[in-house]
Amino acid sequence: MRGAVAVGGAVGSAARVALGEAWTAAGPWVTWAELTVNLTGAFLLAVLLTRVENPRLRAGLGTGALGAWTTVSALGQGIGERLLAGDVVPGLTYATVTVVGGVLAAAVGTRLASSGTTAEVGP
Repeated sequence: MRGAVAVGGAVGSAARVALGEAWTAAGPWVTWAELTVNLTGAFLLAVLLTRVENPRLRAGLGTGALGAWTTVSALGQGIGERLLAGDVVPGLTYATVTVVGGVLAAAVGTRLASSGTTAEVGP
């Protein structure tokens, strides 16, 4: 199980870094790559947990790949830096959009994944 998490983590973090380097654009309150990975991570984790029962696959893809893909620590740091700099509205906007967007993305992922049968992959 640890191996699956390690491999997944390597893949997820490499993908996140690649996206961040390729997409450096930032708005007044958001780093677009960071918001994208957090929202897609919430969606994909919901799909994974709804559709996949295999513990090793869930650990490798969920804890490993998607855990490394998402950037909750960067989110917290970004919000904290904005608030400490006095940028209250951008900081709170970023926090709200990420949390509400993540919940909505997970709800959509769960709804879409629930429309089929559960996948049992692997041993």
